[in-house]
Amino acid sequence: MSAIWEHPHEDTPRLVYADWLQEAGEPANVARAEFIRLQCEQFRLDEEDPRHGELDKQTAKLLRYHRKEWVTALPPLLTRARFVRGFIYPRLRGIRANQFLALGPADLAPAPLWSFKIESGAKVWPAVADSPNLQRLDHLDLGNNLLDEAAAVRLLSSEHVTNVSVLGLGLSRFTPAALAALAANDRLTNLTELTFWANRMTDETFAPLAGSARLATVRALNLSQNELTAATMRALAGSPHAAGLRSLDLFGNRLGDDGVRELCRSALNLRVLNLHATGMTDACAEEFANWPGLRSVRYLTLGATPLTTATARAFTASPYFRDDVVIAFWHTRIRSDSAAANALRERVKNVTFW
Repeated sequence: MSAIWEHPHEDTPRLVYADWLQEAGEPANVARAEFIRLQCEQFRLDEEDPRHGELDKQTAKLLRYHRKEWVTALPPLLTRARFVRGFIYPRLRGIRANQFLALGPADLAPAPLWSFKIESGAKVWPAVADSPNLQRLDHLDLGNNLLDEAAAVRLLSSEHVTNVSVLGLGLSRFTPAALAALAANDRLTNLTELTFWANRMTDETFAPLAGSARLATVRALNLSQNELTAATMRALAGSPHAAGLRSLDLFGNRLGDDGVRELCRSALNLRVLNLHATGMTDACAEEFANWPGLRSVRYLTLGATPLTTATARAFTASPYFRDDVVIAFWHTRIRSDSAAANALRERVKNVTFW
């Protein structure tokens, strides 16, 4: 068990433990062994892999029959938590910085990985950055703290963020130095989800990260409600390190048609794309509709811009939209032309106008 806690992102210790449970021979242990193996396999699969859904049904059945036995020894607050890769995974919990620093080994012992939103650090941010407790976090949310440059650099340079895969950095005022610290921290090898919402971040601020190898493992990037322009989209589209992105949220940035055109020149293989309130107009609708990258997009959000019938017609004629794509238009003029809207609905079954 200690090997699982020491290497929480590796499957091998979990599978070794599953073998040990199997050898123990008791029905509940054998079921838990199967559960661990199935969840580890499922975690590695793409959500659209047919095997993923099959495994989901199998693990749900095992959990339905054995959950009560498996959570008996856990603290009451964890008995309703979900399981990930065979072990309990606590939900995101808000905690003040001083409380986080006061947590001891026994407090963190029940689960291999934890999720914390650390709040109101103020003068104790250096102590948080130096705390070994950070090593126990999979999800670290530092949002809403209005971090200054010194605190941000110290936290994003921490040697203890090795196991963080989800990093929330919303509502602060990051500087290029802070982003450079994040880009240079080679301990963030497990990082898969990165959020920078509402930071008033400019192209200059984001530049140290835009072409950084730190993005190589990131699958979901949320840059919503910032001040980014076509320059950032150009940097992301041209970065070899951004090829693994599957979700990109650009809501509320200043991309304009030029930024959307930069996206259309990319080879990004996105599953989720949010271009709501980015300044896209009919002028680049046809180019966007003929972007081969749309083959992979399952969820697309657009709106709060003067998109009209021309966009609807371009989308209707697109050869690249998937049959199961879901498109949401917010506050556009398209629905005022019922013929164009209905034609688009014939082409894209899951399209909504809000």
